Amino acid sequence: MVNTNSFFSPAIFAISITMVLHFNNATSTLTTTTSTINPFCNNAENKTLCTLIVNGTKTWLSATTYAISQTLKTAKQGKPIFDDLVKRLHDIGMSKISKESIGHTCNEIYDFAIECLQGALDDLRYGYLDKLATKLSSVTGPSSKCTDLISKLGMDLQLSKYFSDLGLYSRICLSVARAI
Repeated sequence: MVNTNSFFSPAIFAISITMVLHFNNATSTLTTTTSTINPFCNNAENKTLCTLIVNGTKTWLSATTYAISQTLKTAKQGKPIFDDLVKRLHDIGMSKISKESIGHTCNEIYDFAIECLQGALDDLRYGYLDKLATKLSSVTGPSSKCTDLISKLGMDLQLSKYFSDLGLYSRICLSVARAI
């Protein structure tokens, strides 16, 4: 008769070692992948971009401040697009009032986005988290008024991409702000 205790012990031991090593490798891979994402970015739409935006911060306040500040900086970089729009509108065969109205509408929307982001920083400073969330949600709200007008004229001037990028940044700010 074969001694089953001596046969199964090494087999079970070998299988156990293999499973432990497999799970250990899987865990370290998972940890490596997740450790590159900032904890305040776990719910962000684009976790990699969020992690870049919050710049290695360790506290919720600094992560939210960095996110809003970076979004504000990105928003302000769009000013040349709006200045170019006003210049190009002068070359279109429309009435002066129509050109001025379109330019004014788009510039107001740009100013609105900047004001929302600056206001969000103020709300963060004073702890008004509901107001902060409202402002971050509103940053690109009226943008379709501008992009619709421009697209009807056969112009885009990177406005759609600008507002799309700004919307993404704003949603990232909102997810960081809600990561309390």
